[in-house]
Amino acid sequence: SFSQGDWAISWVENEETKKGNSDTAAGKTTTMEALNFSYTMGAMAIKGGLFETSNPEFTTGKFEATEIAVSFAF
Repeated sequence: SFSQGDWAISWVENEETKKGNSDTAAGKTTTMEALNFSYTMGAMAIKGGLFETSNPEFTTGKFEATEIAVSFAF
């Protein structure tokens, strides 16, 4: 996480492993990564993030998402 003035940026990386059901079954791994940012000016904020998950829910595949939000405080 890093902030400078009105900017904030953070990077998150997480890895989880689920054990197999028996001694011979292999475990499964899920990897999650996220990059978040925000810019604040007075009562306005612009926020966003890029998210990626490999093997979501310990299944085969990939999940990716992009998020952008603008908020105003009155």
